[in-house]
Amino acid sequence: MTSSLSWLLFLGSEDPEELLDPSWSQITDAFFSLDGQCVRRDLLILTCPSYGSLSFGGGNSQRFLVSFEPVPAWVAPHTAARLTSTRFPTRYLQAVDLYQTASDLPLCLQPPVSSPAYAVLSWPLLSQLARSFFEKGSLHGYWEIETEPAPAFLPVPPAPPADSPHASSPSLLVLGPSSSQSFPSPDWSDLETALFCLDGHSLTHAFFSHPDRGTLAVLGGLQQHYALFFFPHGQPGPGLLLQAMDPSLAGPDVELCIQVYVEFPSRIAVRRPLAWHILQHFYQTLTIPRDVHWLSF
Repeated sequence: MTSSLSWLLFLGSEDPEELLDPSWSQITDAFFSLDGQCVRRDLLILTCPSYGSLSFGGGNSQRFLVSFEPVPAWVAPHTAARLTSTRFPTRYLQAVDLYQTASDLPLCLQPPVSSPAYAVLSWPLLSQLARSFFEKGSLHGYWEIETEPAPAFLPVPPAPPADSPHASSPSLLVLGPSSSQSFPSPDWSDLETALFCLDGHSLTHAFFSHPDRGTLAVLGGLQQHYALFFFPHGQPGPGLLLQAMDPSLAGPDVELCIQVYVEFPSRIAVRRPLAWHILQHFYQTLTIPRDVHWLSF
């Protein structure tokens, strides 16, 4: 396997070994040397300067933190645009709770909808994320990038309000299941009350839009279980840093060593076969694989 592109490889978290234009054999050897036992074998970074950097941390117990940092648009505008908008289109994001380990949880009775536990939020977490979006237009926590159309059980978000350079809060609140109840210019009390009234039966979803950011969609309410989605205005690319995730790894936290031992949620301490798949795909295609779950944060 050969490549005509310029590559940089860094091995180790302290005084890393640096290889310019490494061969695939050298990249392979470096990857399989990761064992988290010392600062020379606990971190691998593979960089293509015009596309981005792929990082693998840890290696002890054959578990890894895998992250991807796209090249900033100001460094290579044409390349960055092709990478983010064409090769990895973002249709919407879904908030996740990496520490949820239960079986599927119910969200609604009408229509009947259940969700994997890691994608179900409790009321305190939902309220925290919604308030951050309301007050600052920002998304906190972990959000899974979704590149396929929204699921059929999620109603279509209403048309976003007109952009306004002076608007600092959501300007439209829509409640359903029929999406017929609309409230312009809600305050935080209106939003919090509306979300708390979701019961998964007579009131199943709420949308609220931020003029210059996008629309949050909340679905559920049954037993205070909620799913939270974000639909951006336009089709922006992924965030500044993406984290690979394996939803099936629902066990206790995993201790990984990158200079020091730190515990991480099991779902982001992915196993070696998945990390190896991501490395091969990136080297061969200069894209991150879309059959992998990616978090933006």
